[in-house]
Amino acid sequence: MKKISLLIVSIIFCITVFSDTYNFEDKGKNLFDDAVSNYKNKNLYQSKDLFKQIISEVPDSDFARQSYFYLGKINNELSKELEKESIEYFSKTSLIYSKNDVGLEALLENAKLYKENNNIEELGRVYNKIISEFPSHYKSENIYFLYFDYLTFFEEKENLFFKYIDNFNESLRASAFYSKMFENYVLTGSTKKAERIFDYTEKENISKKTLETYYTNTKELKKLYQLIKDNDKKVLDFNKRLYNINEIEKTYEKVISNDNDTALLFEFVDFLIANNNYDKASEVIEKNMYSVNEEQRPAFMLKVGIIQNKAKYYMSEDGKTYVKDVSDIIKAKTKFEEIIIEHKNSEIIPQTLYEIILIEKDHLFNWNNLKEKAQILIKDYSESIQAKQAKNILKKYRL
Repeated sequence: MKKISLLIVSIIFCITVFSDTYNFEDKGKNLFDDAVSNYKNKNLYQSKDLFKQIISEVPDSDFARQSYFYLGKINNELSKELEKESIEYFSKTSLIYSKNDVGLEALLENAKLYKENNNIEELGRVYNKIISEFPSHYKSENIYFLYFDYLTFFEEKENLFFKYIDNFNESLRASAFYSKMFENYVLTGSTKKAERIFDYTEKENISKKTLETYYTNTKELKKLYQLIKDNDKKVLDFNKRLYNINEIEKTYEKVISNDNDTALLFEFVDFLIANNNYDKASEVIEKNMYSVNEEQRPAFMLKVGIIQNKAKYYMSEDGKTYVKDVSDIIKAKTKFEEIIIEHKNSEIIPQTLYEIILIEKDHLFNWNNLKEKAQILIKDYSESIQAKQAKNILKKYRL
């Protein structure tokens, strides 16, 4: 009889415990369903109170654990001032559901908040945590792209690239990630590594500048030319690299006719002079003399003088000696004197005076004029290189 009584008591106890447990879980479920319904209907304050009630009344239930995630979402939607609380709720969720889809969602929410607030340090930490804990999850793939742009050091980017390829090499977006790594290889001069992955990239998504650098480094000149052929200035640089004189000249003329670039015009004239094409250089200067602004015109005139400052020699009538023709040199001297009169405040006056001194010294031998120009140079432009050179000439010829 005593045994029967104990059995009855035990059964009653078990029924009571089961009933309490059922009521506990049932209460949590009802509160949770109600909280979620309010959240979906945008009754955020009511929903927030219900989720907090769940955490308070059934703290060890799965409903309570899920409530932290919803509270993070609600605070974020209610006010920016509650973002700190949102981050705390999401962080707690990610710890509770570590390596679980809910935990990933919480980390993604934090990443979004850190990015909006420009919290760079924490953003990097969350990106790294997502990739470490969910390396092959389909929602992590975009984080690889974002984290790659976030990283600054080459080795970190390369390690991330290898990890991405290990997990998403068959993805439709893989070629885009190859392209990002390719650009990084080219930028850092890792041409061999760039070559190894080039075939896997999306060529249309690689910048033209990167491809130009790559084709230049790999000496694929035909591909480089096809890439730049519509840009005259780049074609000019291309021809300079090959030192194709005829093509350089043609391209200079084309660029100058389409682009009023004075620096390029001077560069073209210097190129012609360097290749002893003085007539063409003179022609280019005369044609463009008044297309340059007033400040640059003296420099143009100086170049004319320098070009003309070339003595010519011809055979004497008896065929025994060469006769020096200084007619062009006199023209050059006249041009230099014109610059001194018309552009006396120009910065090229010291060089112009010195050019006259050289003409007198080497060709016309007008020592009085040489001395006069040298004294002006030494007195008015004493700090110039030309003034020091003029002093040496006066000393050498005892003037």
